[in-house]
Amino acid sequence: MMQWLEIDGAAYLRFNYATVASVKPRNGRYAVHIMWGGADLHGWRGSLQRGKKDVDRWVEHAKGPPVMPKRRR
Repeated sequence: MMQWLEIDGAAYLRFNYATVASVKPRNGRYAVHIMWGGADLHGWRGSLQRGKKDVDRWVEHAKGPPVMPKRRR
């Protein structure tokens, strides 16, 4: 289960007891850092909510499409 933790104006996305993303305030903007499946991505966003939304979108994309079970005959 993934959950967001907000501490001192920053947000951390936790998954299986590990932090996979963070959104932290830096110089009036928010630094976004994603560590998922070997990828290490950085970016800047204008608000905390926008950063969290972009991280959620990226994680859903990284998971891939849902796999449907094969039908038995």
